[in-house]
Amino acid sequence: MPTATNTPTPAPTATPTPPYPVMPAGVVYQPNCGLAQMKAIIQQPNGRLMNGYRIQLTAGNYSATSPPTGDQGRGWEPGYTEITMDTKMRDGRWTAVVLDPQGNVHMVSISLRT
Repeated sequence: MPTATNTPTPAPTATPTPPYPVMPAGVVYQPNCGLAQMKAIIQQPNGRLMNGYRIQLTAGNYSATSPPTGDQGRGWEPGYTEITMDTKMRDGRWTAVVLDPQGNVHMVSISLRT
């Protein structure tokens, strides 16, 4: 006659957390033949707007970093920043990362096409 064996119940697995505190939510394109620019709002997944963060863009040998998000001296809302890549149309593929106030990367890189 077979005997019953106790099968251990597997331990619950922890809910994975994102590797970075901010993640890309989407990209919106606004055509403008006279300017190459990126605007961003940095927030945590819970919607909390993050001040003091910067966007770093690179394309080939070109690299630029935005002013910090929420720069009140510029009249910006919390979490907002923008960066002008060129004062004319600039064709290229850009890589964007979010830097925290200490300069650490805080978001997966995303690719943008202008």
